[in-house]
Amino acid sequence: MAHIPVEILLQIIQAAVDTIPIPDLSRTGLFSNEITTLLLQSPRLEDDGFGFAHESRHAQGRRYKKWWTKFPTQWKRQYLHQKVQQHPTNRCIFTTSIHELLAIPHAPRTKDQEHILIDKLIDAWLCGRFRPFRDVYDHRRFTWQAKPWISAERTMDVALATSAIIRGDCAELKSLIDRHYDPNYGSLVFLWGTTERFGWIRLLEVAGAKGSPEAIQFLLANDSKGKFENWCRLNGMFELAAKLGNMGAVKGWIDYFKRMNEDLEARLSAAVMTAVRVRRPDVVEFIEEESGIQFDKSHVLFDMFMDGVVRMRMSQVQYYLNWGGFDINMQTERFRYGPVNGAIYRCKGVPDLQLVAFLLEHGADPNRFNPTAKLTPLQIAVQTRNVALAKLLIEYGADINASLWFQRRKSTISLLQVAVDGRSVPMVRFLIENGLDREYMYKGRTVEVRGDTVEGDNSQLRFQRKMQDGSKPVVDETGYVVFLGDKAEKHRTVVGSQA
Repeated sequence: MAHIPVEILLQIIQAAVDTIPIPDLSRTGLFSNEITTLLLQSPRLEDDGFGFAHESRHAQGRRYKKWWTKFPTQWKRQYLHQKVQQHPTNRCIFTTSIHELLAIPHAPRTKDQEHILIDKLIDAWLCGRFRPFRDVYDHRRFTWQAKPWISAERTMDVALATSAIIRGDCAELKSLIDRHYDPNYGSLVFLWGTTERFGWIRLLEVAGAKGSPEAIQFLLANDSKGKFENWCRLNGMFELAAKLGNMGAVKGWIDYFKRMNEDLEARLSAAVMTAVRVRRPDVVEFIEEESGIQFDKSHVLFDMFMDGVVRMRMSQVQYYLNWGGFDINMQTERFRYGPVNGAIYRCKGVPDLQLVAFLLEHGADPNRFNPTAKLTPLQIAVQTRNVALAKLLIEYGADINASLWFQRRKSTISLLQVAVDGRSVPMVRFLIENGLDREYMYKGRTVEVRGDTVEGDNSQLRFQRKMQDGSKPVVDETGYVVFLGDKAEKHRTVVGSQA
């Protein structure tokens, strides 16, 4: 087999870099180093929004964030290093910030030392909560506009502490904390602090999200208490680690609690429930294995299951049912009614019959009374004239005879009367076909429904009052006739259209 000349091979790779979608290039195993080098040098990288400019359905700021998030992680650091080198001719906010920090008076540094320092600053930049791609890509934005800023020296220390937490460099972390120790508040002022230049980094948040086990144990030993201020709300560093699946940080916490003889169940419970809410069974299993405690997660699992039900999110419902660990007919403080009521009463719009059938197939109670609506699922179906839903409920065991709609305090209304009031001929026919008594009491009077219809015809529902002797014939009777048992001498016919 003939060998391809290097020059031709490079032209082929360059053509691939210029034409193949960038996400596909990241999955290319052959010539990956050459492809990476050419891509990072190509103007297409930024002009094409890191390969995601075609996904521009959202506002500009959201597009920037999505582009940067989807850009392959293995390329981000190389790209940012390259941007720093291009600063004299290609400025942006990111490079300006880095060079401002590099310009802080310092002892002489070698090129290798400066490269390591830049790498640590990139660690911090990648932890920011802002739109990093916009501040790299938009060359019209090469200076910050918000003032005042914390000093460059303080920013440098926060950035280096961020990198130390990620890398587990406890010696450097200790040096930085000691430098900013406050006699009144200890190390918390520094650890709770933030830096705007790097996207409002909070060190304890970084520790929970990306911190190494060594850094976590060091922070705990220095009485950080695992709390940080995050958008006017206090969150646990440990809970954040559980939420994001930072197993190293989770293990560091558990080991620390064990050494301190803490109440493990009390300390770990909140993190376990957080992991349940964000669908991290791996974290839950890990915590239970490391702690040796089996936590009661049934209430949280049921709440998350019901959240999916009322929002008609089939994937979420299936996920938590597959997880298990709860009774499908249980109740919690948040959800005092069953899943069938949640899918019918609490949903917005027409109930999803596929979801209702799925719940019934998995053992949901079709007769569960809803204390909020004061109705059962079948009563809601009849009241809303939803015959398909009523059929489904009856198929899975809804009790048609026990389903009485309570009005005020004592009186009850037959489901047949509810269908009659709704002028729904299909619902009347369905209830009669399923054995509901045609004669019942309503407001102290006997009511009887006579006649029959065929599904799909244009029958109407008529009301007729009985004469005192009850012998008044029905004139031109078609469909159902509802006889009202009162003492009036006249009769009247009221016509309602089929629902």
